[in-house]
Amino acid sequence: MKIDRVFVVGGGTMGRGIASLSALSGYTTGVFEADSAARSRLKEAIEGSWERAAEKGKVRREAIAAARARLVVAEALDGAADADLVVEAIPESLALKKQVFADLARLCGPEAVLGSNTSSLSISEIARAAGKPERVVGIHFFNPVAAMPLVEIVRGRETSRAAVEAAADFAASLGKTPRDWAWPWASRRCGCWRRAWPASRTSTGPWS
Repeated sequence: MKIDRVFVVGGGTMGRGIASLSALSGYTTGVFEADSAARSRLKEAIEGSWERAAEKGKVRREAIAAARARLVVAEALDGAADADLVVEAIPESLALKKQVFADLARLCGPEAVLGSNTSSLSISEIARAAGKPERVVGIHFFNPVAAMPLVEIVRGRETSRAAVEAAADFAASLGKTPRDWAWPWASRRCGCWRRAWPASRTSTGPWS
């Protein structure tokens, strides 16, 4: 699946970091924060992080100028309507996440992949609210997003291979190392690592 447009739901620390890196990496990126006061400061906060990175020599000014043109702060969740990939990064409330995913299922196109940055909640539970649970996948970034190399790709019971591939490819395109987790949460909680995402996937990949 080709991803051109990314939409991030949530403008807190994680949402800002994901949106920032997405725009810097060449994606047309929208971001929505429900709190209007925080939303009004969101673009300034993201651009400020870019400026600090540029001062340290970590980001070129030309890249910042291009990213600035790609980044849009949406005034409503319906800004996600044309996204190829949505990454939800709101507080860890199952009820709140399920409501957001129900809204996204109504707003987004049928092929859009719906990702959650949850660090502790069940992807299968979240996916039940989305109508098509096969397109829901965990995309868990670590804080700070810009610096931490690992991204967990978490499958629910019905997550499709296409959704897993899209999530892993997106993470890799941001310069991250995706790791694939199967849906049984016991394996994740006990720290039993699944394999790192292979550089060249085959049909037997992490689904074997």
